[in-house]
Amino acid sequence: MKITRRELLKLLPFYLIGFFGFIKSSPNTYAKSSELSLDNNLLEKIKDYNLARVKLLNKNINREINNDLITEHTFWSGRRLYTYAEYYALTKI
Repeated sequence: MKITRRELLKLLPFYLIGFFGFIKSSPNTYAKSSELSLDNNLLEKIKDYNLARVKLLNKNINREINNDLITEHTFWSGRRLYTYAEYYALTKI
């Protein structure tokens, strides 16, 4: 079965909706804040850093997560990489 480019472009939105629907329905892989094992020095560093930008975190958490990834404000807990902003979101709840 051959699909022309025009037919593919007609079907592309349906494929994208299905793909993103699958991603959204996947189970949440974030840990609870009590499950994160952190060194006390790192914990204080994260809290101080997040206190300096509370307004930005409350305004747009996704942008701050991306900024943390770019500026390498991250830490490993178990097999998952967390950003300082994600830690703020976990402990805020």
